[in-house]
Amino acid sequence: MKCKVCSRTTRRLKILNCGHRYCRHCVNGVLQFCFDEDGEFHCLLGCTEKTAVETTPSPAACLTDELKKINKENGDMELESAPTDEHEKYTFKELEDIIRDGDDKTFLLILTNNPNVLNVRDDDGNTLLMEAAFRNKPSIAKYLIDAGCNINDVNKRNQNAFICSACYGHHDVLNLLINHDDTNINNEDSFGSTPLYLAAALCRVECVQLLLSLPHIEINEQRMFTSDATIKSLLKEHRRK
Repeated sequence: MKCKVCSRTTRRLKILNCGHRYCRHCVNGVLQFCFDEDGEFHCLLGCTEKTAVETTPSPAACLTDELKKINKENGDMELESAPTDEHEKYTFKELEDIIRDGDDKTFLLILTNNPNVLNVRDDDGNTLLMEAAFRNKPSIAKYLIDAGCNINDVNKRNQNAFICSACYGHHDVLNLLINHDDTNINNEDSFGSTPLYLAAALCRVECVQLLLSLPHIEINEQRMFTSDATIKSLLKEHRRK
């Protein structure tokens, strides 16, 4: 399908409240003009209530709503804006520092106005979602997922965000990641390790519980190892099912 703004054909069009579809390159710029001072949504193409299509709010609209919520909680009167230059560049280090500090508002401002940051990686191929998983920042991970990032992206060692969260025992982020239909939860890294294997080997009990609850989880019995009695019991119980 084609974007209403740039006519780009893509399978990943965002559907706004009115039902019109925009590509991820255009949607954030469009959203700047879709909300009035009372926070009400208005279609730029002149839809009325009778012609508007009832849809689930788009991911980009959810980001804007979240930003409004943060501003309201902080007592800010107006919706701030970050630079909207399509060529505005942010290094991975700059964004990494914001994620590490847990500065949700700054990160959300950048992400809402500069969708190109979804493609930023470090020299090892790590994505911002992997960084959020490593730093145990579930709210930032959710912003990235809502903005349309690929949760299955891997780095140079074929590791994805699932491996990052399972390895460090960050079950809140892991729980966020597994609640998506297109998850590759059995992904093996360059060393043949899966999220379940690493969670078990490093005694991450809550992560093992989450992973074993998934219907399509795969267990390599020859590689599975853990010294934790609780995890051993969980694995034994899972084998009986």
